[in-house]
Amino acid sequence: MNVEEKTEKLTQFITDNKLNFNLGIGSGLNSACVTLCGYALYLGDLEGDMIDETDVINAVDKSFIKIPVNRTDYVSEIKRVFDYAEDNLYGEWWKHPSAKKQYKF
Repeated sequence: MNVEEKTEKLTQFITDNKLNFNLGIGSGLNSACVTLCGYALYLGDLEGDMIDETDVINAVDKSFIKIPVNRTDYVSEIKRVFDYAEDNLYGEWWKHPSAKKQYKF
């Protein structure tokens, strides 16, 4: 999967699931970042291709018509969450039927 395909798949996931990254710092932003990072790790594993935090940030950027003023909030949160999600196997949850019930992918 090339960079554009990664970005497109992640951006589509954001759109389909109405993830909001324009919330400022707090639990809503954290939830959106954890969700997207976990899904990105699952997608990378599924496709046999590495997805990193830069791919996730690019997808969030692309999901906006205009990049918001508070871009540093979600960039910082993704950088904070991504390695933790990877270390704790957050991508594995997406293999379970409950993931399909909660999210469109």
